[in-house]
Amino acid sequence: MVLVWFAALQVLDGNFSAGMLTAFISFSDQFMSCGAGLINAATDFLMLRMHGERLADIVLSEIEASSEACSELVNKDKSDETQHHKISN
Repeated sequence: MVLVWFAALQVLDGNFSAGMLTAFISFSDQFMSCGAGLINAATDFLMLRMHGERLADIVLSEIEASSEACSELVNKDKSDETQHHKISN
């Protein structure tokens, strides 16, 4: 907004023409859009790093004792199903 005010004052002083004002506003808008895009990309990159760290914490953590008990129960259930399937055939 400050840039538009500055450019308008330049037109009123006779330093800028109306076409120069239009070009100035267009280029300033393009510059601001690219700057915002760069900031958004940097933010996304930092968020990607954070998500990678969180995922690494989960993957590299030690297995809890209750998880081992659950996996033993699942394996037992699978072996029971396999034996039942063999008996019924």
